Amino acid sequence: MTPVTMSGSGFLRTAGLALTLGATGLSAIDLDVTSRDMEQVLAVARGSEAARAAFHAPYILRAPSPLEALEVVTERRRLALLAAEKIAFGDPLFTQGTLRAEEALRSWRRRVAIVARFAFPANNAYTTAPPVDIALTEAPTPRLDMKSETLFALPGTNPAQPVPVVGARGEALFDAAGIARESRTIVIRLGDKEVARVPVDFSKVE
Repeated sequence: MTPVTMSGSGFLRTAGLALTLGATGLSAIDLDVTSRDMEQVLAVARGSEAARAAFHAPYILRAPSPLEALEVVTERRRLALLAAEKIAFGDPLFTQGTLRAEEALRSWRRRVAIVARFAFPANNAYTTAPPVDIALTEAPTPRLDMKSETLFALPGTNPAQPVPVVGARGEALFDAAGIARESRTIVIRLGDKEVARVPVDFSKVE
């Protein structure tokens, strides 16, 4: 597992029944993202906060505790996240034209990721987080990669004091072609314990 430092508790805490992704205007994961598609995504990245929130909303799933966040990251959304990161670090020119976007997306072509994030209670005893595992059921859907990270609080002023573990993050990568128009169930484990099963309809996202 790769240790990661975070400064806050993260995205959103949600509870209740698992949902399918909910934007009605989207038809399926786009397997051939064109330059024109990239221009549209980059325009959103340059746009208002409301426009960006509306773009990301269909990719965010509600999930039961102890999950803090569960999201789908398609090629299009990967570009939006990359563009936001570039803007945040003072490189807004990334969103002007598509040459750099095409290069940045090269390794993400026809890939879709499922990202799960946990927030742990402040009094937990972890020194590193248990590994996160994410799989898809209902049909053979081999994973291309699975990464799990420990999330740490910011270090304190006392270097002898252990840095608290505040959460964990897992990201599973799949071939988008096999699931672009399919429904699956996301199965999430933390260590050896299954913690959630969440239905997802990939035909509802681009």
